[in-house]
Amino acid sequence: MPSKFAPARRIPDSPRARQTVRRAGAALLTCALTAAVAAGCNTFPQPPGGAGATSGSPASGTWTFPLLTTQAAIRRGSQTATGQFETWCYTSLTNCHHDYNAADIMAPTGTPVLAPVSGVVVMTRTAPSNKCMGLANRGDQISIKGDDGYAYYLGHFLMGSLRVKTRDRVTSGERIAQVGTIGNAQCTVPHLHIQQNPAGDYGGQKNAFNIQPILVKLFHMLPS
Repeated sequence: MPSKFAPARRIPDSPRARQTVRRAGAALLTCALTAAVAAGCNTFPQPPGGAGATSGSPASGTWTFPLLTTQAAIRRGSQTATGQFETWCYTSLTNCHHDYNAADIMAPTGTPVLAPVSGVVVMTRTAPSNKCMGLANRGDQISIKGDDGYAYYLGHFLMGSLRVKTRDRVTSGERIAQVGTIGNAQCTVPHLHIQQNPAGDYGGQKNAFNIQPILVKLFHMLPS
């Protein structure tokens, strides 16, 4: 008897097809996290090896919140020179970085920075000085080629706090640096800059992705 169903179509194996599948998986993960947080669930999948659990920062799939901190500390933010506090937009699922997709997460100087994903370090460098910082006040930056197929750029580290070097392998949740008040942060309060780009695009602004949804979900998984 002839089958009522059409034969299954074979999914093409190409870099573009694999990237489409990865993005679809990321979208499903975000939806699952949204539902889980709304239901009060506090058990989420951990990355291979349990790096997210041992680091003390919550992980979802292959992602770890990039700071070893608490919800209270994020809500408090970091202090300006005039004594006021500025905070990251932890309630917004849309981009709130000034003029391109990224996140500036305010945190006190010395807050441990964690690798957001597993991958290979492709660049470490000291940021050039600017009109607000002297040569003795240059910060550190890092770019990571993620195992998930994306490029990551993190910056505004305390100078000399980097614990990894180019070509090192990092694990999601591994301590890699500390937040600093210096670098190319242009006289702003201490914060971590993080952005996600297409593969091979380390730090470019035009093609950066909105990472607020996953960061906000991971924020809700931080200790209170």
